[in-house]
Amino acid sequence: MIAGLKGSLAAGVDLIYETLLVASLDEISSEYGLLAAAVSYPEDYSSASYRLRPEAQWHDGTPVTPEDVIFSFEAFKKYSPQFSAQYLHVTKAEKTSARENHIYLRSARQPRTAASRRPIDRAAQALVGRS
Repeated sequence: MIAGLKGSLAAGVDLIYETLLVASLDEISSEYGLLAAAVSYPEDYSSASYRLRPEAQWHDGTPVTPEDVIFSFEAFKKYSPQFSAQYLHVTKAEKTSARENHIYLRSARQPRTAASRRPIDRAAQALVGRS
């Protein structure tokens, strides 16, 4: 239990959200685009850019936008103890084009390897949900 939190989430509540990437169930460290059509990293894995699928949309047909991803990322980082711990290394998320977000990491000067890119992939799990 986490201090200050009361109650528990209903089973399956996480199934009502879509993520940018989804982990493969049979491949170690593999993830596939769900809302994201593509993801790119620099050689040092210090950041990541996610391009949204054009067909990514809300239940009412409204397209999912980079602003939606940023809103969700900031809300989960602020209000969810689990996500705030996962995103400690992320300094900011910003819109870079009409369909793209860029996520910056705190330790950008330290070289990263493919094996250490997992924190970036976790940043991709920012759930998209509006209240």
